[in-house]
Amino acid sequence: MLMRAMRRLITSVVLAGIALSGLAGSQRAAGQLPAARLYSVFPPGGQRGQKLEVVVGGKDLDQVTELRFSHPKIVAEPVRRKASGGEGAPGEEIVPNHFVVTIGKEVPPGTYEARVIGAYGVSTPRAFVVGTLEEVVEKEPNSKPEQAQRVKIDQVISGRADSEGDVDYFLFEASKGDRLLIHCAAIRIDSFFRPVMTLYDATGRVVATYHRSTFEPLIDFTVTENGPYLLEVHDEIYGRPRIGGPRGHHFYRLSISRRGWVEFIFPPSGLRGSTTSFTLYGRHLPGGKPDPHVLVEGRPLERLDVELSLPQKSLPGVTIDLFEHLRLGSQVAAPSPSLEGIEYRLPLGADGVSNPVLVAFATGDVVIEQEPNDRSEAAQNLNVPCEVAGQFGAPGDRDWFEFEASKGEVYEIEVLSQRMGIAADPLLVVQQVKEKGETVEMAEVDDQILSGVRPGPLKNNGRYAFNTNTDDPAYHFIAPASGKYRVMVRDLYYLNRGDPRFLYRLSIRQPRPDFRLVALSHYPEDLGPQNRNREPWPILLRRGGTVRIDVLAFPWDGFESDIEIRVEGLPDGVTCRGTILRAGETAASLVLEAADNVARWNGPIRVVGTAKIGEEAQTRVADSATVVLLGRTARFEPQSRRTLQTILSVSDEPAPLLVRVGTSSPVTIQRGNTIKVPVRIARHGEIQGAVQLIPVVVPPKVTSKVVTISADQDTGFVEITADKSAPTGPHDILFEAKADVLYRRLGASSDSKPQKITVREATTPLRVHIVEASN
Repeated sequence: MLMRAMRRLITSVVLAGIALSGLAGSQRAAGQLPAARLYSVFPPGGQRGQKLEVVVGGKDLDQVTELRFSHPKIVAEPVRRKASGGEGAPGEEIVPNHFVVTIGKEVPPGTYEARVIGAYGVSTPRAFVVGTLEEVVEKEPNSKPEQAQRVKIDQVISGRADSEGDVDYFLFEASKGDRLLIHCAAIRIDSFFRPVMTLYDATGRVVATYHRSTFEPLIDFTVTENGPYLLEVHDEIYGRPRIGGPRGHHFYRLSISRRGWVEFIFPPSGLRGSTTSFTLYGRHLPGGKPDPHVLVEGRPLERLDVELSLPQKSLPGVTIDLFEHLRLGSQVAAPSPSLEGIEYRLPLGADGVSNPVLVAFATGDVVIEQEPNDRSEAAQNLNVPCEVAGQFGAPGDRDWFEFEASKGEVYEIEVLSQRMGIAADPLLVVQQVKEKGETVEMAEVDDQILSGVRPGPLKNNGRYAFNTNTDDPAYHFIAPASGKYRVMVRDLYYLNRGDPRFLYRLSIRQPRPDFRLVALSHYPEDLGPQNRNREPWPILLRRGGTVRIDVLAFPWDGFESDIEIRVEGLPDGVTCRGTILRAGETAASLVLEAADNVARWNGPIRVVGTAKIGEEAQTRVADSATVVLLGRTARFEPQSRRTLQTILSVSDEPAPLLVRVGTSSPVTIQRGNTIKVPVRIARHGEIQGAVQLIPVVVPPKVTSKVVTISADQDTGFVEITADKSAPTGPHDILFEAKADVLYRRLGASSDSKPQKITVREATTPLRVHIVEASN
């Protein structure tokens, strides 16, 4: 105990200067207008069929009166109290940011989304968990062993790090022979908390620990003696605000139970529309039997065979559990046909279910990897196309496969592991086997920056806002001759590690060109190449202004067509011209514009893309995404995930300015030429000084310079130059208007001192047609 206290003290001293320097920068004046951001709902979950009081926290949550959930049977009402206007004050008043939440009995267990609605629109989402176990809330003081809070087995405790250095202690009684699973959910529920858990017996001896594993925060402990057990829980840096992050949003859900836990399902995929046998591996599985060949931390996992009927397509849902399987740390899986599927939970009886697992839709007939195949001469034979289900099960594990291909045959060879939320780091080797048995290495592929399986450089389209960097390799295979080929896959660190939970899927398929889209709000800051500053940011459109939505395209298997992008479901008074992504481009921006008399509104919208695949036009609805944990340049990266809907808020608060570039009609520019395009500024707010126009979306081989329009001018020009090699056809160009604004918050008195804010507002987009130069 003394040594642990010393470690806490040393950690505190080392981090103090760093944290303070980071916080100093976070206290500066805001660089954007207010927009509702929800950082916490506490408690972050509840038992179905019950009521609970929650408190919401975040930024710009002025006049919040409504809390909404993604399931219609989770409803919230503001907490009210007797008006505090003194003796005789009539009526009741709302307690700010406090709600009573009722969870219907029919709500399935799972993780849902919560958003608040206030003066600054609908907030960004936060996770809210519905469970079936009894729920309690952590109570301070419990920061010393002698202050430990008494809890019971088969309870869920919602806790948080209330201050820097906070440690929470819990005491429970257990019986000899009980197998307890202690789980601490944090990152999966959008929390900054990174748990460290230590379990002590009645003598003070450490009997189990968890700290920074690549797997779920779980302690699996079999009780050796009757009596009390003490559980210590704290954040890995003791609740510090992660150098610029928000304070008070380090929360967790701690469960101590005898309920079943599924570690993984094998195979991890099955064909769409099929009924297939799968095997669950886990702990406390009803009817499960220990498998002596599948060991985790020296203990055998139980196995249980189940039969599942898979649908033809992913089912629409109201939980985010499926999304949580498609990210690992700051990396989030690029949407792909290979990663679509369903979630499965094992029924546990008495209306309980296990944790969810992902069952993906296979890209071809599923083949189970067979050992021994760790040498090239023992390679497992495959009939391609197919999909192999395998494991990097033990240190030194390498899996070899071989197949026949005719000259000119094309296959996309793709390994899927890290993108399924698994902390493996696959390496792929492809070889050609000559007639006399000698081999020629065609490729050795490690990490990819994946936007699609194609030859040439691949890009992380979303950069820090939707980081699709991945450790999964892929290779575009073209057979140089008829004959035999080999593929080897292994974990990059295979000599030092192996684990049966390190699953992988090896897809060897014929190309199936397709595309997927992601829509996310644009964070209004100068986002240079190395700028990691990203925050959760809603889509808030002010009256007479604009708002920008970024759209990312992920082309797969050789997809090379233009994508026409539009928005559906907009309210009256809001327009969007749409945009076009030319073949080979992977990012675009949509600009929504509100009329001067638009009414307040909020609701879901859809971003839709249409393109030709072969000779047929195909339409795809964009996935929604958001940053859930903010990032800071040179300190830590933001973390993102998919969301259930793209939500737009329309405010009747006037926008500070609107800049129109050109007119509603496209302009034409010849290759090798420069044109001037007129600009008009409508100033609605107290603009201080000049307005800068910064080009932010420009097609390849086209340039435009920053233009400054002085305070006494409302018109000007921007220059557009097309290189002699600029791609012909239609393109959209977008500028951001940067200006200093004097701003008073909604509800502030007219004589209050305004705050000076530097804003960046999207201009109206300019459609240009690039044509060949005339002779």
